[in-house]
Amino acid sequence: MEQKSGLREDQRETGQSLISFLTSAGVGSRRHCFQLLTTGKVLVNNEVVLRSSTPVHPDADVVTVEGQRVYLVSRKIYLKLNKPAGVISTTSDDRGRPTIMDLVPQPFRDMRLFPVGRLDANTTGLLLLTNDGNLANRLTHPRFEVEKEYHVELDDTLTPSQQKALMEGVTINGQQTAPAQLRQLAQKDEAWYSIIVHEGRKRHIRLMCMAVGRIVRTLKRVRIHNLRLGQLPLGKVEELSLKELEDLLAVVYDQSAAG
Repeated sequence: MEQKSGLREDQRETGQSLISFLTSAGVGSRRHCFQLLTTGKVLVNNEVVLRSSTPVHPDADVVTVEGQRVYLVSRKIYLKLNKPAGVISTTSDDRGRPTIMDLVPQPFRDMRLFPVGRLDANTTGLLLLTNDGNLANRLTHPRFEVEKEYHVELDDTLTPSQQKALMEGVTINGQQTAPAQLRQLAQKDEAWYSIIVHEGRKRHIRLMCMAVGRIVRTLKRVRIHNLRLGQLPLGKVEELSLKELEDLLAVVYDQSAAG
């Protein structure tokens, strides 16, 4: 049976695509919004809609996600957070654990923010929060190969063969990783390294190091593309400066256009 769109006949061929509306409304990244659509959690005018290309008119159509009406956001927000260990990289947690939203200042908590990518509970460092779904997609989609840099403390120094393996790619759960960029951090002791990757698999850095026989003791993300953690204190949140935002948008959108 053909999936109904929930729209009047005169609206079917015009309007904003549903996936574009959802990301613009700050529901999440394109990948997250696609998951919501495919699982039947998105309704347009009280009808389940599965097609991402379904046209919608924000002024005429009622779009709900998991029972909550969704509106276009009036202001796009870009925050960076220095996530502490023990904090979950989600906006809510049914087990009552502390989440990143507990660290976000109150004025921003109703702006439909979501994290761009995640850090596991024991990893600290840079996390970008926004309600700009299009930017989130460009920062997380594998085809854009966005760099993430981590400072890593290992249980021992890497041998030349271990370094070579990481820089050429290792096998994790039967899949070959892309090569990593690796350098020893001169300002720290010998077991500290900078590792740069452009993949975002779960526990990626920890598993890569385990694959060459090393254990990660400390893991901190310090950069996403050209956005740096800088001197932001642990547990603190701040809006991106105008220069940080302009530089990030320029590089990301130039790269996506070139690709």
